[in-house]
Amino acid sequence: MEPKSKEQWRAFLEKAIENAPPVSPARAIRPVSVGEYVQALSKIEADITENQRSMLTGHAMSPGQSLTMSELAALVGFPSYSAANLQYGLLAGKLVDVLGIVRPKFLVYAIASFDDDPETAHSRAHMYPELYQALQQLGWIPAVSAVKADDEESDTTSTERQQFSVARIGQEQFRSALLAFWGGRCALTGCDLLPTLVASYIRPWSLSNSSQRLDPFNGLLLSANADRLFDQGLMSFAGSGLMLLKSIVTDEQLGALGLSRNQSLMRVAPEHLPYLAAHRALHGF
Repeated sequence: MEPKSKEQWRAFLEKAIENAPPVSPARAIRPVSVGEYVQALSKIEADITENQRSMLTGHAMSPGQSLTMSELAALVGFPSYSAANLQYGLLAGKLVDVLGIVRPKFLVYAIASFDDDPETAHSRAHMYPELYQALQQLGWIPAVSAVKADDEESDTTSTERQQFSVARIGQEQFRSALLAFWGGRCALTGCDLLPTLVASYIRPWSLSNSSQRLDPFNGLLLSANADRLFDQGLMSFAGSGLMLLKSIVTDEQLGALGLSRNQSLMRVAPEHLPYLAAHRALHGF
């Protein structure tokens, strides 16, 4: 149960904000199956905040499903790990209640085990594989497909196959980063139907250097219709996030595409601004 009295909330907040979870055993709770996580997440989905969901999906899509609490905080723009501790603890508490497991000393043990990052000495969270698989089954994160170098690529050289694999892995990482940043929703419409969402480059891939091709701020997660307008230079965005349109695009056409004038991006980070300015310049806005 969540804290209800002022005294319970004070005790909870003090523990959640001031204490980073210490090193825990491989699993500080009883084993939870993929199916149990699927059912629990489905039940609490409506109560999960945007930031909590972004932290959860970003954690799942990080290399090895491992992040420090400071890195989790950075995913959603929190200034320090204390806010991440609080929000992840609240999310984990909801999971604990629905799963019916004994409440651990630190609620985030319902999500991950912990050790110390050898590079930073910060507490590092390792998401349980069952939770990771549950997020894939629910479609909250994309299923990872193996990168193959098999007979279908037999007519290419070893170097070409390696370059192709690197490019494909980079694009998968780019999409994963955008899914995490935008919480699995279209940056413009809020649509969360993952198969329809496109990782759209702001500065075109062909005009970007290797660093820009992996920079999540050089991208927007857009529904297919919005992506097509954006990619073809019929739509762009002001620094405020307001949608800009070419004069040839009519209200009737926009409506047929499920869009309307005066829509804006859900949020714009300072790092987006130079890329958006480059897109406007490239397409004459």
